[in-house]
Amino acid sequence: MTGLSRAARILAGTFAISSVICAPLSALALGNDAPAADLALEADQPDTLTYLYEVEGIQVIHRRMLTNDVVAVNLYLLGGARQVTERTAGIEPVLLRASERGTRNYPGTATLEAQARTGSRMVVSAGLDWTIFGFRSLVEEFDSTWAVFADRLMYPTLDSAAVEMTRERMVNSARSAPDDPEFVVWSLAESVAYSGHPYAVPVSGTEQSLAVITIEDLRAYLNEQIVTSRMLLVVVGNVSRERVEAVMRGTIGQLPRGNYVWELPPTWKADRPSVEVRQRDLPTNYIVGYFSGPDASSDDYPAFRIATALLGGVTFSDLRNEGLSYSAGARFIESGAAGGAVYVLTTEPTESMEIVNEAIDWLNDPFIPWEVWTDYAEGWIISYYFENETNAEQADFLARAYLYQGELRTPKECVDELRGVSPTEVGRAARHYLKNIQYVYLGDITAAPRDLMTKH
Repeated sequence: MTGLSRAARILAGTFAISSVICAPLSALALGNDAPAADLALEADQPDTLTYLYEVEGIQVIHRRMLTNDVVAVNLYLLGGARQVTERTAGIEPVLLRASERGTRNYPGTATLEAQARTGSRMVVSAGLDWTIFGFRSLVEEFDSTWAVFADRLMYPTLDSAAVEMTRERMVNSARSAPDDPEFVVWSLAESVAYSGHPYAVPVSGTEQSLAVITIEDLRAYLNEQIVTSRMLLVVVGNVSRERVEAVMRGTIGQLPRGNYVWELPPTWKADRPSVEVRQRDLPTNYIVGYFSGPDASSDDYPAFRIATALLGGVTFSDLRNEGLSYSAGARFIESGAAGGAVYVLTTEPTESMEIVNEAIDWLNDPFIPWEVWTDYAEGWIISYYFENETNAEQADFLARAYLYQGELRTPKECVDELRGVSPTEVGRAARHYLKNIQYVYLGDITAAPRDLMTKH
């Protein structure tokens, strides 16, 4: 395929690609070198609707949204995979989920009943770098929802029935996960790529780790690890700073400080390509390959994101057009140790891998006319705004930018940075990072094209 025809195909697939690059865009290097600790002391912010301040030792990012009545609150409990071991993996989500079954001020079912009266939704999500505990509510229910939220964090009852019910649900979920081949291949790919790295610990827990977590473990974790030095609070909604400070001072601001210090995890990097194959009788074969990326502070970071998106768009488009796959593409893995992954589900793995490799080769020196490049960029920028239009999405955007870059970012700044990336810079990033790919193949191993999966 000629460069021009491939460029035209990229343009045709703009909106298919855009979801890969724009979900979320939040950790780009945009030029402010002030450290995170100093930002809390700055009175003037570039975005007059977004503030960074401190309440009782807790860093707060607060975006005042005047256009809707929804409030998104995310409390980031920092540490993620580095917070646990193989034995204690999953302890934080167990603790937070068990708290819905009773607290000091809302015993037993009163916790869920009080939450139901507000019409709010609580959120618990364990990730590589932190656990999110938060809620989504209407402005008028903010104080009432906060009261339940804070009590769950500070004073969970953790009686045996509540813990056992939570554990049983999580163990059953972990036990059934291997029945899903997509879950299996992605889990294997993570374990291969992150071997020897802190991310190798499964933060949501395994059947084995969840089974041995005791009530004593949970109480000790509550007393030792639910401390304000591990917390970043992000609030997006039409609530005042005075209102946020008031609810914090009367609740989570009273927690012990602790001595946790947030820092980025070590980067991960493979020295050579690798392939791990697993036999499984399936209607199709699953291929996932991880590759490492640059630090979030690197000048290559924006170009790497776009290179990953283009790899996803080209492989998706070409494999679908050839009738080789109904699910293919590439994901940017936004984390403290960033990277990407290419994936293909196919009954024809050899032909599919040939196309993946061809796409990587093309990205090393992409031919994209400027008019096509400009139209493509504007297409996924529009989708980017859609991806970040809700209060919850903006909360996560702000947190990731702050924690990975140490400073506040605005969506406009990120868009301007990405608009400035050229095809030449994309090619440079592809040459530097789209290599030493760590592949996992799940399916008919007699059809596994090992030589093609070790080309890059």
